[in-house]
Amino acid sequence: MLCRQKLREFKQGHDVQGGSSDDKQGGASSDDDDEGGEPAEPRFVIDDEGQITFQDIIKDSLEEEVHAFIAEIEHNNIRKMHGAYCCPYCPFRAFGRLCQLSDHLRRHHVAAKQFVCSGKKQLKVILALHDSDSVRKENGADYLFRSAMLLRTQVVPPLDRNKSFIDKNLRLLLEKDGPRYVNQKALGEQIVARRVLNIYYDKSFAEMVYREIVLHHSSVPWQQQNMHVKSIWPRVHLRALEAGNMLGNLYPSHTRHWWPLVEDIYMSYQVQSLKSSIFKTLEHSQEFLCLSIDATLKVCMTVQGQANYRASAQTRNAACFDDEHSLRRVLTIRGRTGAVLGMVPLKEICPNLSCLSLDPVHLAIVYEYAQWGKKTAGSKVLRCLLHKMNQVAPNMRSSSWGPLFTGTAPPSLTRNEERARHLITDGSMGATRAKHILDNLHPDLPLFCRITFIEALAALCATYPHEVSRKVTGSNKEIRKVLWAATAPDRLEWLMNNLRVRHDLTPLERGLLPSGTSSNESLHAEINSWTKSIRSLHQSTLRLKLEIMQFGKVLAHHVASCFPTVQQTSEAVLLARAVATDVWTDATWQNCCSSAKAPVPLHRARQAEARKVQKWKQTIPIKRRGKRTVHSVKRVHSIRSSGVKPKRLRR
Repeated sequence: MLCRQKLREFKQGHDVQGGSSDDKQGGASSDDDDEGGEPAEPRFVIDDEGQITFQDIIKDSLEEEVHAFIAEIEHNNIRKMHGAYCCPYCPFRAFGRLCQLSDHLRRHHVAAKQFVCSGKKQLKVILALHDSDSVRKENGADYLFRSAMLLRTQVVPPLDRNKSFIDKNLRLLLEKDGPRYVNQKALGEQIVARRVLNIYYDKSFAEMVYREIVLHHSSVPWQQQNMHVKSIWPRVHLRALEAGNMLGNLYPSHTRHWWPLVEDIYMSYQVQSLKSSIFKTLEHSQEFLCLSIDATLKVCMTVQGQANYRASAQTRNAACFDDEHSLRRVLTIRGRTGAVLGMVPLKEICPNLSCLSLDPVHLAIVYEYAQWGKKTAGSKVLRCLLHKMNQVAPNMRSSSWGPLFTGTAPPSLTRNEERARHLITDGSMGATRAKHILDNLHPDLPLFCRITFIEALAALCATYPHEVSRKVTGSNKEIRKVLWAATAPDRLEWLMNNLRVRHDLTPLERGLLPSGTSSNESLHAEINSWTKSIRSLHQSTLRLKLEIMQFGKVLAHHVASCFPTVQQTSEAVLLARAVATDVWTDATWQNCCSSAKAPVPLHRARQAEARKVQKWKQTIPIKRRGKRTVHSVKRVHSIRSSGVKPKRLRR
């Protein structure tokens, strides 16, 4: 094997370099090498309590490795390298005499120190090498020598040969091709990296995370049901393995370490400048001329520390976050051509608001909601009637429907309108007249007067009495009462504003104008599908997720509207092509890394929220025992890579 050969060369005093992608097979033997060999069996054991656990044999392998080299020293088979006797199991330790090397091995490479004296970081490399061999279905060996050889290759310039403990001189650097340890002095000189908390990453890693996080927080087909930051982990590990990096286990394994990285990358000056330039383009193209605004509640029901919005006022205010500080709804705002302009309060996005109109589609949604989400004959008639609110007559202007309604002093209903409105509640319109009204709706023409709308609803109630008698879940009102409320003077005027606004726009301006809040409802369905598998999250995490989601949607919309392709391309493919362009140049990245630790305000807010929620919980909930599989079996490690050694009890 390649690693055994290098170990023999090391004993003979030859200079050995390793750790590249060519050495990934070194020190590991496949189960399939011996044709007559028995297949490997899983190393699962059952403890005294009947729990199935997995136990590794890494510590036994390290002990055999040390004893084998001590035996070589006793037989005087070791030669000098560069004028010194180098320890093969320490990355940089070397001695002038062979007896010193022998004494070093017997005193420091012992079981009490887990056979590693350089520190916990080499232990982490050993565990990463073991798991890298395991996923390739290989039985690993020579972990001490391989880990030392890997660190010796990666850490440039080399460290002092008289120091055994080197943890304080090493820093973990995250790169596109995987993590690796580097010399602390090289950061800022040979290596240009940015620091977030205690994690360093370079430009290639930032570009990779930017692409992956935007794609996985948008409507990408392969991840549409998952909006976790964990969704990018498999692809990140795949990239490391493809590059020959065997240290994939050194990636952070908890989301609390990943969200600060995501926040720092997304909130960087370059990404925010790109977002600002897109919004300036949207403003110049009159995207803010017409806005459709709606809210969704479901995504906020998973926020930790706040009670359900259906709970009593006393219960809601007794929660960790009361009603005033709870997130109850996500407000979505889409522009004239469907661009996602924001998920923020209304007053922050449109201070120059001049006109409001009522959503003509929402009434049909409520009607179908009472029919168990099915499209019935009555709902089809209602949609045809509401469709008239979006039609435009070529020879008419907005003044034909009167001035824009601003919410004050709506025109009262006439006697005929009052009489027709009364027919909605009792459903007493004659069948012949009702059939005549419904047969002459003409959905391709706009609605010219209010009496037509009221009479059409009365005809609907008379024709489909069994449908309008059903109650809407939640409000517990009959459909006929909902339709009756929709014919109030102010509600009618808000609806008629749709016709007034559309007749004020040019054909080009209203060409891509959505119907009511239908585009918002589509966006809400996407948000709910992304967050379907999320059980709980903090408020600051939700804000960051929504920011990234909005950026992905508006980036794809910007490319599609300003730089259209000859071939019609889906939003997901277009977004993947858009994020392929590098965000940082070498100069901008150098400037980005010139500062000290990166400020991560959302991370600080997330920590404060977590502490507050933890303090609010009176009792620790009983953890349910999940289903045991080969992926969830408890690991019992033979070596300890972090933490404090447990103290022995005195007898």
